[in-house]
Amino acid sequence: MRGFPIPIAVLLVAGCDRMGLEPYYADTGGASGIVLDIEPEGTVTFDPRSPESPPAHQDVTLRSVGTEDVPVIDIYLDDLTSRAFSIGDDLPLPRKIPPGNEYPVTVSFQPYAVAEFTGTLVIEVDNHGTLEQYTRDLVGKGCPADAQGCE
Repeated sequence: MRGFPIPIAVLLVAGCDRMGLEPYYADTGGASGIVLDIEPEGTVTFDPRSPESPPAHQDVTLRSVGTEDVPVIDIYLDDLTSRAFSIGDDLPLPRKIPPGNEYPVTVSFQPYAVAEFTGTLVIEVDNHGTLEQYTRDLVGKGCPADAQGCE
């Protein structure tokens, strides 16, 4: 005997004399569509370090918090301000981040002088044909190797 799928409705009996069909909604945190969350929020700050020290590394985490994949088209550093910072050349791009998943991007800081450095990390996302750019400011300080608090 071959069976057929039978739709089932759930009748809930709740307090306060209320009876009826209760819909179920998946919790997406109120976000629908293509939604990218980036951590850390705000500026990515590196501890002071000597130009003689090895580079410092921090992860910037890209997370899909909407209901659709986040299509990341490109990730790069603004060339005009970011010379003391780097990201890997081997990022597998473009890539899609499925809802609820994340993708870490490692940013490195290597000062080339005793000075303050700034940069900008740029993430480009294709939102249904519209290119959206997300940025994170990068800050680091080069210090003398013998200075207190310098790595």
